[in-house]
Amino acid sequence: ASTTVEGTHTVAGVLLGYTDDERGAVAAATTFARVLGGSLLLSPSAFTAAVQAIAAPDQEDALTQAADQQLSALDESEQLTTLTAEGVAVSVTTAPLSYQVQSFSAQQASVAVWAVGVIAVEGHAVATAAWSTVAYDLSWVPTVSDWRLDSAPMVDGGWAPAEAQPTPATSDIPGQLSQYRRYSDALG
Repeated sequence: ASTTVEGTHTVAGVLLGYTDDERGAVAAATTFARVLGGSLLLSPSAFTAAVQAIAAPDQEDALTQAADQQLSALDESEQLTTLTAEGVAVSVTTAPLSYQVQSFSAQQASVAVWAVGVIAVEGHAVATAAWSTVAYDLSWVPTVSDWRLDSAPMVDGGWAPAEAQPTPATSDIPGQLSQYRRYSDALG
């Protein structure tokens, strides 16, 4: 049996092949966070293929539909795919910062991932950051011996570091910094 938690093979631009344990579930959720918030968003067909690759078999239609809605909303608000198609340099990336295993069994896991997403469009907009915590609800799929995505509801879209130093009255440390585990602590 493989002991790697980083994934063993790539399908549709997504690293897959995780271990059926808590570390494997965290690694899968982290990969899914990067993929769903990354550069594949700039290519609708590639993004849809990636979503289909990570979707649990019974959730493929629902997640594909959600992905299509996400792409449409992003293009409406930011014109990312339109500008990319026109040859404008666009950068989209998501960097997971910390995580919390909310539940785990050999068949199901839920891993909340706190991440920052950064979008930059050459000549059109300064780089902007969006902070979010998303719960990646996973199922172990025996037919492929891997974790797959059931759903990815947003848990918290509100907490983000302040632009300036906060006053002492507002300097509570958010749970994502004090209670979640940093990736280097667990996977390093």
